[in-house]
Amino acid sequence: MSAQQPPRRLQKIKFRVLIIGRADAGKTSILQRVCDTTESPVIYRRNGSKKEEVPKLDPSMNRSEHRIEDEIIFSNHKGYVFHDSRGFEAGGEEELGIVQNFF
Repeated sequence: MSAQQPPRRLQKIKFRVLIIGRADAGKTSILQRVCDTTESPVIYRRNGSKKEEVPKLDPSMNRSEHRIEDEIIFSNHKGYVFHDSRGFEAGGEEELGIVQNFF
């Protein structure tokens, strides 16, 4: 009679999700809904440093500065790392090139 081995636990796997859409289309709001939270995510730069939030003094400045390499993490869904495409503008080839290089 052989002893049953306990199932191997998966090591801490993180799933990476890229969200693509127009600038200011509500991509972060969609991620908040998916993660069932109203909290802002923690954003880490490519070098591992935490991105500091910059207060918006001018209400007309609503576009966030995102880089596709930034890791967006919600505290209640640490198994997922989200990336923001920064937005696609009509006719903008630069954004497409950035996404292609990311892959």
